[in-house]
Amino acid sequence: MDQLPTIHRPINGRLQVWMPWKEGGNIDILRDILGTRVKTAWFRSDPKNHHWALSRHHLRPIVTGVASRFPLTQITLDFRRQQTCGKNCHRAKNDDCTCSCFGARHGGGTFWHQLPIRELRTFPTDDGTIRRIYLARNFSQK
Repeated sequence: MDQLPTIHRPINGRLQVWMPWKEGGNIDILRDILGTRVKTAWFRSDPKNHHWALSRHHLRPIVTGVASRFPLTQITLDFRRQQTCGKNCHRAKNDDCTCSCFGARHGGGTFWHQLPIRELRTFPTDDGTIRRIYLARNFSQK
């Protein structure tokens, strides 16, 4: 199986996006999804973890855009185990939920619950966060 593009939204910091090489280059894919003025940074500090870094507010367009260009996309979202939902969570307008509801009540529900995705697994990390890994399928590609 080819390597899957991955999108990781950590608790803090920028989105981390990795895609297998496509003709024309991956920066062109990112610019096509987010616009030519998007600020990106390529990190290759660790051979096992090189990625594009993007602003967190690009979560929805980058997930839907990458998932529409590849047959399968892995989406990893980190959540705080001890953070509970409050009024700010319920009234939220963006998709950046990191509380223990896993986005179910964030602004009335987050967009990834509306995508053709399935949860692969959920597990605690050493630093006390809960990591959820999803797989998005592009039904228009074979």
